[in-house]
Amino acid sequence: MLHSRRLFFYCSFIVLIIFISLTEVGCANVGAPTGGPRDSLAPVLRSATPSLRSVNSTADKITLVFDEYVELLDAQNNVFVSPLQNKNPNINYNLNTVTVKLKDTLQPNTTYSINFGNAIKDINEGNVFRDFIYTFSTGPVIDSLSISGKVIMANTGLVDSTLQIYLYQDAIDTAILFKKPKYLTKLNGKGEFSFTNLPAASFRIYALKDIDGTKNYNSKKEAFAFYPQNISLLTKDSIQPFTLFAFAEEAGGVGSTPTVVTQKATENDRINYIRVANAPSKRQNIYEAANISYTDRLKPAGLLGLSITDTSYNKINNVTFIQDSLGANISINAPWAKGESYYLIADKNIVEGVNGKKLFKSDTLSFVAMGDADYGRLVVEFKNYEPSKKARFQILNAEKIVLDTVITNKTWSYNRLTPGEYNLRILYDSNGNGIWDPGDFKLLLQPEIVQVLPNKLVIKGDWDNEITVEL
Repeated sequence: MLHSRRLFFYCSFIVLIIFISLTEVGCANVGAPTGGPRDSLAPVLRSATPSLRSVNSTADKITLVFDEYVELLDAQNNVFVSPLQNKNPNINYNLNTVTVKLKDTLQPNTTYSINFGNAIKDINEGNVFRDFIYTFSTGPVIDSLSISGKVIMANTGLVDSTLQIYLYQDAIDTAILFKKPKYLTKLNGKGEFSFTNLPAASFRIYALKDIDGTKNYNSKKEAFAFYPQNISLLTKDSIQPFTLFAFAEEAGGVGSTPTVVTQKATENDRINYIRVANAPSKRQNIYEAANISYTDRLKPAGLLGLSITDTSYNKINNVTFIQDSLGANISINAPWAKGESYYLIADKNIVEGVNGKKLFKSDTLSFVAMGDADYGRLVVEFKNYEPSKKARFQILNAEKIVLDTVITNKTWSYNRLTPGEYNLRILYDSNGNGIWDPGDFKLLLQPEIVQVLPNKLVIKGDWDNEITVEL
């Protein structure tokens, strides 16, 4: 009897444990609702008053109703009315509604477009109602012709999406100097533009980085592009897309100054020594001068405190130190021997600042001259080569041109490239002066063009590279 009672209590205990476990598991599954999946859909336009693409319209107020609450991002700068208005419209939003109140008198028999771009988005998740254009006409038809194209910066071959595109109807070629355009649009991230719902007419087109907001080309510092002739749209056909090449008339040749890449730590009350691009580091390019820089000028006799030695501190002969106009940057030319080790020795007294600052201590930099196996080799085949193109092949490290050569044959080779990643481009040097030249609007002269090659060049030491470039 006692055994049976013990067995009963034992079994009851086991059942209780199982019950508690199941209860806890069940409770663990009960929690706050997750709210469902994130909303990733753009707002949907439910209605428009007047309706989209309405004709014979005289309404000066447009009302757009969406399926959810929306907001407008910087409407005054992101929403364009074409043809341009003399008075900016009032553009507002509230809950799920966007309203546009036009202040100018509408012209008869004219197609109007209100380009919202990507300004409309839902208020909760920020999903954008992309590339929305509301169109209506004060006449019996919607104009349907179009002009499209792309804008490229002529001196780099790259895109600057901050430029605006201006379109003038039945205007002289210098209209952009004194007159506001009839139509305006912006570039997308790829540098592309499009004007739609245009009438059959003659147009002039320009691109401008409008620094002062006047919508006129009045500064040679503004990036600018122009199509060299009238664009005539016929009744039925739109023209093929074309490319504008933008330039700033005051810009010089391409390329930039070296940037600081490392800095040696020192005390705050001392002059700093700086390594700049191409400074003697672990491996020195034997085909180029080494560079060294300080944060203050060298003393008049400071160059005498610099020397190049071998690892036994024997001074190397025929070394030239050249000081630039700032007095703090020195270029070092030496008969570097392939694979040899060197020291650059700088006496601490060679530099003295205006407040008596000096170098923290005399400095010794060790480095090795590169050998043949440290360089990569490159062979380029140029398709469609023609001497009349006066093309130059340029290799860049970041924004700095490290090699620039005239293309004089269908093939070209070079065996002195230091390992690294490079950008490639072609400069069409039409006047043959060796640098990029901007255009001249007064002379209707287009800029010289730079073609950026799509693929980067990766160079490894003791490695052969062969590429094909289409001109």
